[in-house]
Amino acid sequence: MITVSELAAETLTEALKASAIQAGMGLRLREDGERLNLDLDAPNANDRVIDRGGVIMLIVDRDMETEIGDALIDVDTDGEEPRLVIRRMSQS
Repeated sequence: MITVSELAAETLTEALKASAIQAGMGLRLREDGERLNLDLDAPNANDRVIDRGGVIMLIVDRDMETEIGDALIDVDTDGEEPRLVIRRMSQS
């Protein structure tokens, strides 16, 4: 299962609130070759929705989540600017 750290949840929620996106929209985790990206989208029936305070932070297709396995979305603060990262805790 994919989880979101407190710092990542705060970062995502603030960014989504600041962007004034439509209600019912959030950031979808998508595979792009060897990378994972976040794109604005609306959830569908096969998605797991992670929200915070009524804001849809993350939309993850359940099949993709199974393929990824246990992972944590976090903020890496080691570089010049903080960035979102996904840390796989296990491989399925």
